[in-house]
Amino acid sequence: MRQKISCWVMLVLAAFVVPAFASEDRCSEPDIQTCLNHMAAKRTQGWLGLDFDRSDPTIVKVEAVTPLSPASRAGFRPGDVLLTLNNASMQDEEALAKAKGDWLPGQHVVFLIQRNGYKKLMPVTLGKYDDTTFATMVGLHMLEYHVTSPTQISEASSSDGAAATGSH
Repeated sequence: MRQKISCWVMLVLAAFVVPAFASEDRCSEPDIQTCLNHMAAKRTQGWLGLDFDRSDPTIVKVEAVTPLSPASRAGFRPGDVLLTLNNASMQDEEALAKAKGDWLPGQHVVFLIQRNGYKKLMPVTLGKYDDTTFATMVGLHMLEYHVTSPTQISEASSSDGAAATGSH
């Protein structure tokens, strides 16, 4: 029973948290430990709560907005196209890096978006990752980019589940 509840809690969390972190198309780190170190460094960065559709490399389009995130509170919607961040084009990586600044919680940033053919300024204050959101991001990233086959997960779950039920 306890495992069923845990599974449902993780599914619900994943439904609300995944959009906050799915901005990478792939993991560029050479190994799991380097990836974990890189992700740990993100722990203190600001949190926006947008997931991007990267199917067209010429635009940055919002695919999903995490509920209760800074982006949600600012009014972002799926389908919004990000044009600029603090007046830097989303296509100019060097200018964009400068425009992002330190990307810290509490930092105010302004996006220019296009929605339904109209341009709109979207000011937003970056938030702070809470423990559950951050842990879920790390776990889901590891599963998506570093687990080589689904059988590894099910085999590990089966043996852990048997050990866990025997000890409780």
